[in-house]
Amino acid sequence: MNRTIGPAMLCMGLLSASSNAQAVYKCEAGGAVTFQQIPCEVAPPPTARPSAQPSSAMLIGQWRSNRERTMTWLRLHASLKDAQDSFLNQMTGYLTLTFTSNRVKSVMPDRDVQVAGKTIRFAGTSDDHFYLVAAATPTLVSISNVDSTTGSATVTDYHFEGPDTMWTRFDPHGKTALDSNAREYFRRTR
Repeated sequence: MNRTIGPAMLCMGLLSASSNAQAVYKCEAGGAVTFQQIPCEVAPPPTARPSAQPSSAMLIGQWRSNRERTMTWLRLHASLKDAQDSFLNQMTGYLTLTFTSNRVKSVMPDRDVQVAGKTIRFAGTSDDHFYLVAAATPTLVSISNVDSTTGSATVTDYHFEGPDTMWTRFDPHGKTALDSNAREYFRRTR
């Protein structure tokens, strides 16, 4: 028996040493198992919540940034410098959020923006990740997910002003110099 195991182990060692194999990750999500060459997506850590998870039903669907409503709100309630107003007026209205029961996909297309008289090309973004509902009321859904840039858990609140209108703070985590009253409105597109 030792005679057959030895050569087999030697062959396996030679094969693995001579191949240019890449790492393969076994990932599980929602009961499905996949094998992929990139690390598995990290699910957000559970937040303090009752055993029955609150519902994300109000969020589910596709939402598009509402420039007119957003800019009206900002001009009435937030303190913006002229340059901030101009920039936000050019950038809002393009972001799309698509929610399923446990994933959110955000898509912002490439945009040419005028800044200080110069045209600047902003590269679009597309992000798709898991989320958990941390809390829900008839007018608010709070979700917890993992920030793709820092790897830390974040909570984002979505406030509803009817079934087809919601808003969220522009800077819920304090990363920009925007007024804390700055919010972006979204309208349901499907």
